[in-house]
Amino acid sequence: MKAKKSIMDLPPMRECHIMDRLRMEAELDMAVRAGSFEQGRKPLKELIDYIYSATRESPDVVHHPDITRLRIAEIMGLMARTAVFAGAVPEEVAAMVNDFQHVCLVSPDPFSLGDELMRQLHWLVDMVNRCSGQSVSNPVAKTLQYIWASYRFKPSLAEAAKLTGHNASYLSTRFRKETGLTFSAYVERLRMDLARRLLRETDLSILNVALESGFQSQQYFSRVFHSETGMTPKEYRNWTKHPSIASDGGAA
Repeated sequence: MKAKKSIMDLPPMRECHIMDRLRMEAELDMAVRAGSFEQGRKPLKELIDYIYSATRESPDVVHHPDITRLRIAEIMGLMARTAVFAGAVPEEVAAMVNDFQHVCLVSPDPFSLGDELMRQLHWLVDMVNRCSGQSVSNPVAKTLQYIWASYRFKPSLAEAAKLTGHNASYLSTRFRKETGLTFSAYVERLRMDLARRLLRETDLSILNVALESGFQSQQYFSRVFHSETGMTPKEYRNWTKHPSIASDGGAA
């Protein structure tokens, strides 16, 4: 009898650019919010493959399986936060996270955790659907996809309305009701989240971080970033890389 293939038996994808990984995380986020396991399976599989392929290509990481466990746990944390935001009961989600963390710790092989993570996605999606009573509507899902495809340029509510076949007023009301944010506030939050991630995980210049995140100039980006965090982009980068050292107060 032929053994059932695990999703991890598929060939791993090559290590991807950080923006590709952010795209995967965004698609997974939208799937959990929408309560759709099928929609989330592909980006989650891609993220797992990314982690495993990066691990296999790095001898240092191969000899430190806890790093792989940590990366897997981070994805669980991402899905859990989204599930709570989408209406799942925080206490139930917290219990799932604790159980998964225990599995991560006792598992002798971190490469076996991918299938368990896929099962966690299924349970979290079921929980969202059971607790929220509704999923993200098709117009809002299309709008989120449009924002992710165009955040580096100038996404507009009017253009999103055209793509969804609804007028701007209707889409604006529905978008705010289902996401908790206005269209423009969602775009700004997305850009800021991306900027923080790039500052933490890359050595891109502040200018390139600004452009990659959708800001049109370094000066405007620095002003918005300082208003949001109380730090300049440079101070934030120094703080995340050396949290025990006070920021040097250098200009962004």
